Amino acid sequence: MIVLWAVFQPIEREWFEIFKEKKDIIDLVLLDMIMPNLGGKETFMRLREINPSIKILLASGYSINSKVAEILKKGVQGFIQKPYRMQELSNIISETLNKANS
Repeated sequence: MIVLWAVFQPIEREWFEIFKEKKDIIDLVLLDMIMPNLGGKETFMRLREINPSIKILLASGYSINSKVAEILKKGVQGFIQKPYRMQELSNIISETLNKANS
């Protein structure tokens, strides 16, 4: 299982290039809603352009608001609110991957 955590710094272009190159072996992306350059919605859309079937979990320190709800409706597989414990993250990743494989 390969999980890619989308944490953007000024190198977002390089990150998308890595995602394009490795898209066939990445099982899931953990996407933060708030990032320095691109926001969660824009990043989600670009990820789906590259790989329409990629599983994406959305993470945010905010509760589910209209922006989060909009992305969830577009096909994000799940949401985890920060701060979260590693066990919570592990559980939601496992659940998401198991749902997709069943």
